[in-house]
Amino acid sequence: GQFLGKKCHIAPLHDADGKLVAQKIRLPGKDFRVLGDSSKVTLFGQKQSRPGGKRIVITEGEIDAMSVSQAFGNKWQAVSLVNGASSIKHLKNELEFLESFEKIVIWFDSDEPGRKAANQAMELFTPGKAAVVECGLKDANEVLKERGSDAGAKFVFDARPKRPDGIVNAAELTEVIDEVLVSGIKY
Repeated sequence: GQFLGKKCHIAPLHDADGKLVAQKIRLPGKDFRVLGDSSKVTLFGQKQSRPGGKRIVITEGEIDAMSVSQAFGNKWQAVSLVNGASSIKHLKNELEFLESFEKIVIWFDSDEPGRKAANQAMELFTPGKAAVVECGLKDANEVLKERGSDAGAKFVFDARPKRPDGIVNAAELTEVIDEVLVSGIKY
């Protein structure tokens, strides 16, 4: 669309009832503006998502959420934070919705604020339910542009849950469990 005589991206933002309450404007140079009441908005894309299901992907921005959706033929659910890495509070407000999914995949930007926000987000969810995408590129949109839909989908499926240091899943210990113990010297 157009805003202040400049071409821009316009993202519709809805409240919990699905009513359009604000619009996020992205002008050239990453100049962002929000028109309307952003205090009541849900996650971008949440209006189009149904609670429950196998998996939902959370991104840092609207274009990244649309890129994830495109990677899955617009058949998988993807949402985004409204104000990037600094708006983790939106996840807190939508915990019931997000926890209704079997798996929550967090695909934030690969920069320092994105990694920090991903770690904060992980703490909000049931342990073992959320996983973080680590792709080596800036974000989901860059993966889609440079490597295509298949790569984007692969990163989502390959995302693994993060655990606190020192905690190991017993299923990952098969080598140790299958190892035959040799008895020591008898007295």
